[in-house]
Amino acid sequence: MSPVDDNKSWTYGRLPEYIWIALIFHKYGRQEGFRRLSPILRAIKEKTSLTHIRMSDILLASEAEKECVFTALLDYVGIDCMAPLTVVISGEIDSMFALKFSNSMLIDERVKIIQDCMKKVMGHNSKGATDIRYVPLVYSLICGKLHMKKEQGDLLFKYQFEHNSAEEMELIGALIRSCELVLLSNEKANDDYINVFWNAISELTECDLYIMGFDKEKEDTKKYYELVKDIFYYFQQLYEACDPLDKRMKVLLGIATYSFKRLEEAEMHNLYNAISGRSIIRSMIENYIMMKYMVMLEKDNSSIWDEFETYGIGQYKLVLARHRECENKREAHVDTHILEAIVNEYKFEEFQDMDTRYFKNDNIREKASKVDEKDLFGLYYDYDSAFEHGLWGAIRESSMLKCDNPAHQYHCVPNVNEEVTLKSIFNDCVYVMNKTIHFLDSVYGVPESKIGEIDNYEHTLVGETN
Repeated sequence: MSPVDDNKSWTYGRLPEYIWIALIFHKYGRQEGFRRLSPILRAIKEKTSLTHIRMSDILLASEAEKECVFTALLDYVGIDCMAPLTVVISGEIDSMFALKFSNSMLIDERVKIIQDCMKKVMGHNSKGATDIRYVPLVYSLICGKLHMKKEQGDLLFKYQFEHNSAEEMELIGALIRSCELVLLSNEKANDDYINVFWNAISELTECDLYIMGFDKEKEDTKKYYELVKDIFYYFQQLYEACDPLDKRMKVLLGIATYSFKRLEEAEMHNLYNAISGRSIIRSMIENYIMMKYMVMLEKDNSSIWDEFETYGIGQYKLVLARHRECENKREAHVDTHILEAIVNEYKFEEFQDMDTRYFKNDNIREKASKVDEKDLFGLYYDYDSAFEHGLWGAIRESSMLKCDNPAHQYHCVPNVNEEVTLKSIFNDCVYVMNKTIHFLDSVYGVPESKIGEIDNYEHTLVGETN
């Protein structure tokens, strides 16, 4: 089954059409509202040819039929009940409605009543919304537009009473929604009225903005940073003293050190709650996966470390070539002198090749799966990638404020002035960095005391979090 069009959806399309019913329930409550609606529906059925009780259909009826409908409303619910709707259905839209239902109520009061009504029933599965949707369904039954078995009709009739069990109400609610879909398939929405409603009610109200945020990171992050820095200094000394020409060690420690530098950025600039923090933890995850992936491939390809370097330098070479071809020489963060120096560091660029067999054939998801780190990708990396690529979920979470005004359809507004504090990445940084260090420990060994310190820190952190 396909979803209904926006103009037939409950919140956007049907609620504006049945807002007059919502106003009755708002003023009189559920039981009294149903009691007053019964003679109104009967009057519309007996005195008009209307087959729908949508407000747009009522307004498009003949003057005589509108007179009958409005008289019934005046007789059974009164001017005050319908008066709020005159902020939408003004004299320019329908002079008869505006004339019959205008009173001394201030515009702000009218708008507030409509807002309060909408707040109660905008959720399409809410009890209030189901109450409203029940009314046009009953009208369709008494008009002969909808037919159902007697048992279903009896069950539907029971809905308006309060003594039903929760199981019965759930069953009846499902029946109402399914019957409604049948009716909707044969209805044509009135876009003009829907647009008039939303334009009017939204222009008369202001945004009610609020921000969702988390506390800033309060852990002793510097303590952990210093512990990790001490371990990486140990690795640096180990590399310099033991085997400074070992390409495998150079690449593995280089990747791990890049992760450390990203952690250092988060620490030095307090980025744990920032958008940039998502980029940092994503990079750390990818680096860890790549380290494990290359060690796995090494048994079948002893040149993997050279190829990893060649691939990376080849990417720099490609960027350098583009800059040389570009006529726009504006100052940018890409320094071609640095690129040129790195590309030609050990081999003239003319002889630099680019080998992508091991670094493009498998995407990061496949690499993660092959090294048993599927959860790191699925639970964290994919989420952080949304921030890296500017996808809407990340934009919504980090850069938009929520408007709590139903008249604005609870839309979102660009957040220019408010600081956003996203949930801290610090726990995840500890988790991924510790995995990285443990992996290096399995390859090169790390003093037990140093490993013990970061493990104890993580255990304490997890204990405090839980």
